[in-house]
Amino acid sequence: MKTLGIVTIFDNNNYGNRLQNYALQEVLKERNFNVITFRNYHNKNESKFLSTLRRTDLFWLFRSIYFRLKHSPNSQRRLAFEAFTEKNIATSNVILTSDKQKIRNKSIDAVVIGSDQVWNYTFARFSNIDFASFVSEGTPIISYAASFGVSQIPKKLHQQYIAGLSRIKSLSVREISGQGIVRDIIKREVPIVLDPTLLLSTNQWKALASSSTFDTGSSYVLVYMLGELSADRASYINEYALTHKLKVKRLNDISDLELYTANPQDFVKLFLNAKAVFTDSFHACVFSVLFKKRFEIFNRIGESVSMNSRIESLIEILKLKTKNSEHGSQIIEVTAYTNIDVTLESAKTKSLKYIDRALTQLL
Repeated sequence: MKTLGIVTIFDNNNYGNRLQNYALQEVLKERNFNVITFRNYHNKNESKFLSTLRRTDLFWLFRSIYFRLKHSPNSQRRLAFEAFTEKNIATSNVILTSDKQKIRNKSIDAVVIGSDQVWNYTFARFSNIDFASFVSEGTPIISYAASFGVSQIPKKLHQQYIAGLSRIKSLSVREISGQGIVRDIIKREVPIVLDPTLLLSTNQWKALASSSTFDTGSSYVLVYMLGELSADRASYINEYALTHKLKVKRLNDISDLELYTANPQDFVKLFLNAKAVFTDSFHACVFSVLFKKRFEIFNRIGESVSMNSRIESLIEILKLKTKNSEHGSQIIEVTAYTNIDVTLESAKTKSLKYIDRALTQLL
């Protein structure tokens, strides 16, 4: 059985990141591949000493003990995420910490880059690792639904992107804006494919949620904001909940410790049981669609560069009808899902064909 190595953002603090990693792994496993994910902790501002230390087993042992003893909300949250990863995602023993790092990859038959914002230059962690710079020349490299997260790349970074993207023989992106970036930078036409979380069936996600022991409680609206929740938005959401006799649950809010330390399985369960969703997150939109929820999308507060291109692409690809609210949000009502099963199945078929064709051609 051939082995594929996934290169993605390895972030034990972000629900969408862990769930897209899990979904891509499962899709590749269904195609009879052994799949591992490379742990990537690169930060260009980190010292060489700490970068080297991170590669040792002793570092991760002491780190685990530290988090268990600390008992802070952030420590509990990270432990919950790491437990999910350990149980559900197979990882490589190799820890990528330097964009000049090379590995002996005889056991890796190909690398799949995706499907998070791996090519977002605004992230401190962004480096040549995200173009699989650590593998030897001749190792097949595929990208699946890789995202830039932004609508354009500064001219000063073009050479880095040209060198990195040109190494990828079979290249796909997640957003329309990403398609334009590739066209502009390396003059290639590449397909747009679905985020891997949309490739798993609703039943597969329900099965994952069923292993959650989290008690979601009574009827509620779910609020999941990665940016700031302004007072005006909070007031609007509270008013909506009051009108519909629903409680408000704020996921990712440290003031609610139970929700703040929820793991990725709990995240899926919370979306499954929500009556409505308010969010500025791409993956919150994905799970709202998968479970056919009424949801509202807000522009993210606190971002210097807009990251809404991926949400706009999702709405366009799935042909979802939206309406604007007076509070600046886009609303997707339950009635928008009339043809969603057919539309989503068609998009899934195209995306899976891309994966099958890419793997067949390169392996």
